[in-house]
Amino acid sequence: MTEPTQPRKACQYQVELYDELADPTIRPILAVELGKAKFNQLKALDEFRSGPSIPWSVSEDTATQSAKMTKARGENSVPTYPTTEEGGTVETIDDEDDVVSSTSLNSAEGVWKRIASGERWIGAIPVGMCRQTEDVYLRGFPFLMGFEDGQPKVILNRILTRDGGNMGRIYANEWARPWVIASILDATGFNMDQTTLVTMKAKNPDGTDEDSVVGYLAGSARQTVEELMDYRAEHNLQPDQTDEPELSHQAPYVLTEVLGYDSRFSLYERIGHGDSIKDIIAVFQGERDPKSEYPPDKGLSLEYSLNR
Repeated sequence: MTEPTQPRKACQYQVELYDELADPTIRPILAVELGKAKFNQLKALDEFRSGPSIPWSVSEDTATQSAKMTKARGENSVPTYPTTEEGGTVETIDDEDDVVSSTSLNSAEGVWKRIASGERWIGAIPVGMCRQTEDVYLRGFPFLMGFEDGQPKVILNRILTRDGGNMGRIYANEWARPWVIASILDATGFNMDQTTLVTMKAKNPDGTDEDSVVGYLAGSARQTVEELMDYRAEHNLQPDQTDEPELSHQAPYVLTEVLGYDSRFSLYERIGHGDSIKDIIAVFQGERDPKSEYPPDKGLSLEYSLNR
């Protein structure tokens, strides 16, 4: 485990990655793509070859909903790359400087400075890493994260399903994406001892205006992160068993479960076909054939999948 005294170094690495990923020739593998591979490798490979999910490569409904959810996350969402459009200056994170610089607080640089200073911060910012052994960049876009004392306390993944039949449980493969994001943070130097993974799943109620639901989910997700910042410290969360926290603000059409991240537990490898992240990278790079069948955990909860 990484010592909690290293948040500045870990945050500076994230800032430097923003510059590297500004290179248009770099095509990172996304956490969502790795997550999809735990459900259907053939489909995931086809979508990967088609390129990142951009408005003209997905259905109009999906693109519209995604844009609404992104906008609804609020002012703490930051652009993919550092910017100084607000007039701030760009500086590096200095180990000797305990004061947040004049970097725009709405830029990625500014956010990582605030996190490195130990400030309590809740918002949306992508995370990444370079895996030199596979010559590949990984990038994750969490819906919301909560940091305190330079440590990721909450990583929240949001799912809005149109099929009410999928609301009975959170499926095992739906934990793959937040686990990959946590693994990225873990591998890049953050202390993950108190990190709670959250999956928030909702079904748009029949007859309800979607815009109002989207707006509600954004606010509810932020309140959920606020309430769960210390959940791991107060509960004996395990990496292989989910818990359903009591959230008084949550609407009845929302299901929220939590999981304790543990770098010593290979959850990603244990769900689905058992493929590791390295194996899926090899599939995307054309070095291995994708599996054509559905994984054995299809339709199962995490606990059933791990104990099947």
